[in-house]
Amino acid sequence: FKRLSVAKQRRTLTVPIEDGKQVEFKSCVTFDPRRTGAGKAAPTYTLIYLHSFSQRGFDYADFPHYFGVSGASIRVVLPTAPEQEQTCFSDWMVWKGKTLRWRRIKFNS
Repeated sequence: FKRLSVAKQRRTLTVPIEDGKQVEFKSCVTFDPRRTGAGKAAPTYTLIYLHSFSQRGFDYADFPHYFGVSGASIRVVLPTAPEQEQTCFSDWMVWKGKTLRWRRIKFNS
């Protein structure tokens, strides 16, 4: 049995891309490693975990033990993908009111 200690944060991550632009990933969760009794530990590795279709990064917020790897100091980043209208389900529509009428359903993907 090994004790796992992490500092959990839910925040928006801003990542620089080409041409000086930036991309925001909203509702991200990060687990930063901690040493029991010693506070924060410097991470040796970073794992960026991409969730499955229609999930969100913060769905894993209560499960840091999923990412505990034999005592290694790992920072885990769990971004949430933006919602997009899905074209893979041709008949899956939702009513959005008189203005928008029937629209394709949106999922985090």
